[in-house]
Amino acid sequence: MARRAFVDPIWTQDLFASASFENLRSVLDARQDMAVIVKSGEYRTCPCCEQTVKIYPRSINSHMIRTLVQLYEQGERKLPQHDSSQPHFWGLIKLAESEGPPAKWVVTEKGIDWLRGRITIPRYALIYNGEVYGWSREQWSVSEAAKKDFDLQEILSPFELAGDDYNLEAAE
Repeated sequence: MARRAFVDPIWTQDLFASASFENLRSVLDARQDMAVIVKSGEYRTCPCCEQTVKIYPRSINSHMIRTLVQLYEQGERKLPQHDSSQPHFWGLIKLAESEGPPAKWVVTEKGIDWLRGRITIPRYALIYNGEVYGWSREQWSVSEAAKKDFDLQEILSPFELAGDDYNLEAAE
């Protein structure tokens, strides 16, 4: 993937001032088309930025729970893998307020409550472009999540945001 260059805001204003309405409309059309495709659960390459566009349904698995327990027992620390930081989408962990790299994580009060079985969390976080797009309405306890192994096929398979299974307003 190509690195993005710094874009001068004044140059950008000049570009949009001279752009034709038809070109701007085609970008808006592409964005709307991609939104429909993404909501269908498929993935595509964006015609504007060439990024792969998909909503990924993520759930907590047994590996993430082991990492949460270790983080709770050992306190603030760096996490070994990207997947280990996924519980931050549910607010179970957060970046510690420490100076400089490397980034260290800490379990939140919500994370402690979930590990102790006091609360449930949505089974799926719908991740789009690295941020939460919505939540499943189905709730999940730590004991249910502990039985779940990582499943790449589940993440990559198409799914549809149909019916009343997901709450998309909750992420806004």
